[in-house]
Amino acid sequence: MMDNQIPGATTWHVACVASDKNHLDCLAEAFTHPNTRVDTFYIPDETSMPNFSGSPHKVVVEWLDGSEDMKFEGLSFMSGLMDKKTLFLSASLAFLPSELAYVLPNPAMLVGFDPIPFLFQKRTTTVAPALQTSLRTQRTLRSFFEKIEMPVHWIQETPGMVMPRIYAMLANEAAFAVQHGIATVKDIDTAMTLGTNYPMGPLAWADKVGLRVVYTILQYCWETYRDDRYRPSLLLYRLMGAGQTFYQYHRHQHEQAEAASRLSVVGSGSSDDDDL
Repeated sequence: MMDNQIPGATTWHVACVASDKNHLDCLAEAFTHPNTRVDTFYIPDETSMPNFSGSPHKVVVEWLDGSEDMKFEGLSFMSGLMDKKTLFLSASLAFLPSELAYVLPNPAMLVGFDPIPFLFQKRTTTVAPALQTSLRTQRTLRSFFEKIEMPVHWIQETPGMVMPRIYAMLANEAAFAVQHGIATVKDIDTAMTLGTNYPMGPLAWADKVGLRVVYTILQYCWETYRDDRYRPSLLLYRLMGAGQTFYQYHRHQHEQAEAASRLSVVGSGSSDDDDL
């Protein structure tokens, strides 16, 4: 028996798979428990698929957030090498679990989950069965989460899950406010933390999660519902494309304002000299 293992518990072999190293570390930390043995697999692109042949893993926790091809090809590749009884927990921020399960040889074994809480060191998640998910898979996963003492909320599948979708929408509205010059990044976050008692503002949250993740959630909801509240702001799109954060943008805007102020002072001084 492993040290500190819960008496009578089996050891669950867990494979954590991600295309981002920070995401991978967060997954590994969340699923590390006396009743698990966790292996990590970093897959930065489609050409880096590891060899899972003969894998002993009972559960695969996957967070591939690259291209659509990478997501589906990665799941298809891994499931083709795993035992048919292997359970798949697939991050379902920009795809419905039913879409993801479709590419598996045994689609009954997949359940979608929300990985965002793990980025904030919270060992809890929301899971959503696919249409194809069997009741046996759901029972087994409930047992798994109980064994590793992770609180879980079960919901019906929905674009963007629950918390990520709501927070992404808030961050998008805040981005529109910055884009239209209504307030600065810092002012918006300060107002939100003081006014709503949130632990952080929506733009700081977006920076922590990653603007590409936020954008993909919004884009998927926009494509699904065609509701303007999900339409990504131009500022969010620009910053994502530039690999920058909202707070980098805030510092840049602040520096530009200070530079303009200095130039204005110099200019007014030159005018006075000319008058003399």
